[in-house]
Amino acid sequence: ASNPEFRREGSAVEDSRHPDRIVIGATDVRAFLLLERLFAGSGVPILRVLPEEAELIKYAANAFLAQKISFINLMADLCEASGADIRRVAEGMGLDPRIGPRFLAAGLGFGGSCFPKDVRSLAHQLKAKGLSAALLEETLRINRNRVSLALRKLNTALGGVAGRRIAVLGVAFKPHTDDVRESQSLKLVEALVAASAHVAAYDPEATATAARLVPGVQWAPQAEQATQGADAVVLATDWPQFSELPWERVLAGMRTKVVLDCRNQLEGAKIASLGARYLGMGVPQAEAFGQERKPPPGGPTL
Repeated sequence: ASNPEFRREGSAVEDSRHPDRIVIGATDVRAFLLLERLFAGSGVPILRVLPEEAELIKYAANAFLAQKISFINLMADLCEASGADIRRVAEGMGLDPRIGPRFLAAGLGFGGSCFPKDVRSLAHQLKAKGLSAALLEETLRINRNRVSLALRKLNTALGGVAGRRIAVLGVAFKPHTDDVRESQSLKLVEALVAASAHVAAYDPEATATAARLVPGVQWAPQAEQATQGADAVVLATDWPQFSELPWERVLAGMRTKVVLDCRNQLEGAKIASLGARYLGMGVPQAEAFGQERKPPPGGPTL
């Protein structure tokens, strides 16, 4: 039998206690009955399918969510090029019940042990059957380019990152975990080191794991210590405590006040009002440079 799990890292216990569906793939009635007894009382739909279908449900679900992330990142690039705000676009999209608001946060892209691996595996299965995997390959290509985009933003803002001190906040692939597998944040750290930047990094949980993987990085015990004397601060993983940092004090201790918010977590206008150059992912250039945005005709002040 095949019984795929749909638990999220950092929320596995909650997801185990309150699943949204149970999928059982089997060809034997006894196997169905045994597994259904295991999940008795869950109060959620239990789907009986073939083992091959159960396996594909898992891969297809993860690949679809990865595509949502790559799509919104593609739209973030278009927003940035046209003066729109990806947060407003994502909000408007998410109000459509057919789309929903989840996985529409533009930023540095997806990582972890599931999405990249499952998208690659599904692409391999398609090609092995003589079918096109172009959609999945483009999903992966867009995701790879997010790190390059973040590096280009820093190079443009600083006139090059070589010899510059860059503080990176967050290296886990997502908050509330110490997992750095396929972490876009850690890939950005690696890219900065390769570009001869002096990198100081901090993560609430993943420092010990990341330190073994990426040499040449100064690992700080606290976020503010990483930012001292920095030319730029990069918010790479959206740990909630980063938005609560005393940013006025953080910026006062920096050498050059550039903030690259790879998760659009901070209030850009507030950071800019403190004298910093704020850069987001898919946010309007007006906000990026601390200028007030003009409201749409007849609309509210943004």
